[in-house]
Amino acid sequence: MDDMIVLGRERGSRELPVGDWEEGAIDLGWERTKRRDVPAMPPVIVQGETCPTCKFPLADTAHGWVKEYREHEHNERCDRKFGYCCVPCPMCSGGVTAKRQAQMINDLFGDAHIPFYARDWTFTSFPGDKAAKRAVQGFLTQALDGYTVKRGLYLTGDVGKGKTSLAISALQFVIRKGHAGMFMTLVELFDILRESIGASQRLHRGDTDAVTRFEASKGARLMRLVHEVEWLVLDDLGVEAGSKYEIRELYRILEARRSQGLYTFFTSNKDRLDLLRYWHAGADDARRIVDRLGEYCLSVPVSGDNQRRKDSVR
Repeated sequence: MDDMIVLGRERGSRELPVGDWEEGAIDLGWERTKRRDVPAMPPVIVQGETCPTCKFPLADTAHGWVKEYREHEHNERCDRKFGYCCVPCPMCSGGVTAKRQAQMINDLFGDAHIPFYARDWTFTSFPGDKAAKRAVQGFLTQALDGYTVKRGLYLTGDVGKGKTSLAISALQFVIRKGHAGMFMTLVELFDILRESIGASQRLHRGDTDAVTRFEASKGARLMRLVHEVEWLVLDDLGVEAGSKYEIRELYRILEARRSQGLYTFFTSNKDRLDLLRYWHAGADDARRIVDRLGEYCLSVPVSGDNQRRKDSVR
C-alpha cells in the first residue's frame, strides 16, 4: 500500500495508483483527489428577494412586466397584442422600499387588500360625482409631482355616493405608477388587532399552536404596514365602535403617518363635527384626531345619485 492511496472512505475503499495523479491534485488531508475524476458540485445559487407578482428580482434599477387585460390608461410603452398590453409590474416598478412594502402587504393579504369586487375600479369606470373625481385627480397629480402641502384626503358624503369607489380608483392609480399602497376598512383593522391581542394572551398562557403564533404576529405586522406604507386607504371612518382603545390607536396611526409625510385617504359618512359627537368615549383624543384631520387632509365632499341603487353598479 506504500504506492497506493485510498479515495472516498465513506463509500468504501477504492484504490488508485499514486502515479495516476497529476499536477493540480487537491489535497484534502486524509483524502486526495483530482479535479477531473470528481463530479462537479452544482453551483450554489443565492436566492435574492423577488417580486411576488412577476417573480423579477427586486432592484432599484429594473422591474418586471405583466400582462394587463383590464381597461387602463395607455402610454407610449404599451404593446397591445392578443387583447392585452405589457405594462410595468405595479408591485415592483417602484423603488426597493416600495417593493418591500408591497411584498409585506402581499404576504399578509395579497394584491393591496383591494376587495375582489373592486379590482377593476378605475377613474375611467367611476360613474359618480365628476367634481369630486376631478378634485381627487388634481390632488394625485400634485402629490406625484411633489407639490402638495396636505398629504391626506377626507372623502365624505351620504351612503352610496361612491366614496369608497373613488378612494380605490385613486389607490389603483398610484399603485400602477409603482407606489406601494393598501386598502383597509377601520372595522377590519381593529378586529385584527383585537384578535392579535387575544392570541398574544394565549401565548403567554402556554398555547404555542401555529395559528395562535400567526395571529399574534399578524397584528404587529399590520400596524407596521399601516404606519409605514406610502399610500393607505382607511375606509368607513366612524363605523368602528369608537372605544377608547380604537380612538387611541387611530390617533397613533394618524400621528405616525403625518410625521413621515405619508399619504392617506379616509372615507366617512360623517363630517368632522359628527365624528367628534360619535367618539364621545374618548373625548380628548377624539378632539386631537379631528384637529389633525383638518391639518392633514383636504376635504372632498362626494354627492350625486346613490350608486348602489343603480343598475350599473360598478
